[in-house]
Amino acid sequence: MTDPLSPWRYSAQACGRSTTVAQRELERAQRYGHPLALAFVDVRGLKSVNDTRGHLAGDKLGIEGSWSGNDTIWRTGLDLNRILLYGEIDGGMAATPRRRVVHIVDAIVAGQGDGPLSPLPLPLGLLFAGDNAACVDWFGAQLLGYDPQLIAIVREAFGSFNWPIATCRPEEISVSGDWGTGKTSDVIKEEKLPEVIHPVGWRDAARPPLVEENA
Repeated sequence: MTDPLSPWRYSAQACGRSTTVAQRELERAQRYGHPLALAFVDVRGLKSVNDTRGHLAGDKLGIEGSWSGNDTIWRTGLDLNRILLYGEIDGGMAATPRRRVVHIVDAIVAGQGDGPLSPLPLPLGLLFAGDNAACVDWFGAQLLGYDPQLIAIVREAFGSFNWPIATCRPEEISVSGDWGTGKTSDVIKEEKLPEVIHPVGWRDAARPPLVEENA
């Protein structure tokens, strides 16, 4: 079994291992008369990566959630933010925010590449903060050369739902500090930021010029 987009045959090895395990479990079920179920799990969006970039690229994405097509972990992240804002001590959720949260980002030396476990240093020389997680994430995504609309946890934080997180629309976000005052994208354009090495699983969420540079 060969992946035409990869330089070596690895799929056969994986299939061989899977076949061996399946055969062993089947024999065990037959031996003891136990029921046996076989479930196939489709990682949403992974097939398109395998088909266009090859299975080696798909392998590098992993299945631990570190890629832009993950449709689960962003929901968890937003739920945690809702609990942080609206959670009651009895475990319930209030109708209005119960606390104000200030989010501080240390980007003096940020991370890039295979982060957060093995990042390469990205010197930005910046500290920024805000009292709304959605707005802080939007600015942070732009700062790293991403299109915030292509990152689910950033985009969906501005959605309409019970216990909202965002207090404004993305186009209304402004920043003020040593870089000046204005809309986030306008302020960032005035700064000469270093090029960012995006993780392979997130390159399709980068702004188009960076996608071409890092392809």
